[in-house]
Amino acid sequence: MRLWAAISLPDLRTRSYPSWIAGLRYTGPDGTNRGKYCKGLRPGTVLSLVREPDNPHSESGLAVAVKHSGRHLGYIPNRHHWVGKAMDEGKVVDCAVDRIETTGWFFVRARFVGLTLTVANPTRERAASVIKEPKPKRDKVAEAREKERERRASDLCIDGLRVLAHIARSDDDLSAEELAVQAEYIFLRLHSAGYERDAFLIEKLLGTAQGLIVPRRAFVRAANIVSKDKDNFAQVLNATLRMVSRSGPFNEIERTALEKLQAAGRTNGWL
Repeated sequence: MRLWAAISLPDLRTRSYPSWIAGLRYTGPDGTNRGKYCKGLRPGTVLSLVREPDNPHSESGLAVAVKHSGRHLGYIPNRHHWVGKAMDEGKVVDCAVDRIETTGWFFVRARFVGLTLTVANPTRERAASVIKEPKPKRDKVAEAREKERERRASDLCIDGLRVLAHIARSDDDLSAEELAVQAEYIFLRLHSAGYERDAFLIEKLLGTAQGLIVPRRAFVRAANIVSKDKDNFAQVLNATLRMVSRSGPFNEIERTALEKLQAAGRTNGWL
């Protein structure tokens, strides 16, 4: 858990960070059916962030509510408590919808709403507006290099994250412990590929993982791909064992998934 604490707090420079709305499956305190309401949002929709320092469910006192047109849609996840700290320090935190995942056939509702949080230092912005410094030129080569770096990181982790997402969603819930396991898998996978610790990149991949919907066939395919690489298989298996052990007795999906993952490892000679 020390590792997770170390990688979950970004430095608050003016840049964007991925997040999501927590608590979508609950009815809002104002009576809003959050899942139903959020299905009508679109990428780019601007949302409001409201501090709730007296929220009794927040141990840290840093709760931040997400609202749209006065509707209470949920909260910034507890593990992103730095958002509340940034707002208390007077920093401007803008919030917009990044993507929406829906579920249901007859009664469609949002099951996941990804966010983009943009943090700006008001003092720095005011100074810049007074001085009127010229806008720095975009380094297109550096931007292309960074995009390629992120694409490669995603390719390295995506199949392992599909395996873990399938198991994490087996009880229709995603706990903080399961998120920590996924984050540590990302860190170890990237570290073994030569990446230096990058909190922003880990957060971005973790946000991608929260939007994954992995049916049984997709899980089997991902498990077979993961098992072709000994190191990746070991990392995913270790993460899987930690994840299922934290949720109490195995449910049927967890048991079947673990058996198929181990069978794939035996096929390739790793077990």
